[in-house]
Amino acid sequence: MSNPKRNEKWCVNICTDTLRGPNPLHYEHPRDQKELAERIRQGGVSPESGHYIGQLARYPGDPEAVVSSKSEIRDLLQRRNIRSTGFVKNEFRRD
Repeated sequence: MSNPKRNEKWCVNICTDTLRGPNPLHYEHPRDQKELAERIRQGGVSPESGHYIGQLARYPGDPEAVVSSKSEIRDLLQRRNIRSTGFVKNEFRRD
C-alpha cells in the first residue's frame, strides 16, 4: 500500500536522479584532482557544480563531463548520439 501523503507521480526523480557524494572528483586519483579541477574551471564550469565522470570526457578535464544527475548524463549521451545501458540507458538516434 502506498503512502497517502506521497504523490508517486511527482516523486519519481527527486531522489533517484541526483548524483550524491561529498567530492565531485572522488573517482579520480588524488594527485590528478587538482589539475582536473583547474582544467574544468578553464572550460567555464565549476567542478563543485556536479560530479566529474571521466568516462564522459572527450579529453581530461572536459567540462561537459561535470554532471549532477542521470538526466544530464542522458542529455549529453543524446547530443553525442552514444548508446548506453546500465546506470543510464540511452539509444542511438536514427536521423
